[in-house]
Amino acid sequence: MIFVLSAAQPSAQAQGIAAKASRGGPMVIHSDTLEADNLKRIITFSGKVKAERDDFIIHCERMVVHYTRSENAGASGDATEGSSIEKIVAKGNVRVDRTEGGTATAEEAVYYESESKVVLSGNPVLKQENDTVQGERVIFFIEDDRVVVEGSETKRVKAVVFPKSDSKESQPGTEPGAGSD
Repeated sequence: MIFVLSAAQPSAQAQGIAAKASRGGPMVIHSDTLEADNLKRIITFSGKVKAERDDFIIHCERMVVHYTRSENAGASGDATEGSSIEKIVAKGNVRVDRTEGGTATAEEAVYYESESKVVLSGNPVLKQENDTVQGERVIFFIEDDRVVVEGSETKRVKAVVFPKSDSKESQPGTEPGAGSD
């Protein structure tokens, strides 16, 4: 999760993030504007933000990338050395589409690099085909391929799961004895 940091060239920062922003391959971020603040160590993407990676696409109104920079960052001449993403905060009509299928929506999504987890809040809803799960907060533990949906006193967890039909039973002529005279 290393990227180029240069106050004089915001486009270089965006290219660096696009090239090295995640474990699952490069992340390419499109937005109406990009603002880099090296003193605060944040990069803000605003307006119709679309962040694409091999395994997912995030749509939101605003995305803020928080990064850290070590003492010897760039000492070897490599501007990307010593910089890493701490967390990414997506806000406003957040939608995460997984390439394997399924969509998550919320008002806010926070990705924590060190813990490899994503926390959705603000009416989070998960959809996979017709099935849905919603609660107060949804936590994805990426490395463990595990999801925890939390409720609250005012909003309990709700899951709507439709039965899956067995493909052999649903196809005509696949019943036992079918086609054998």
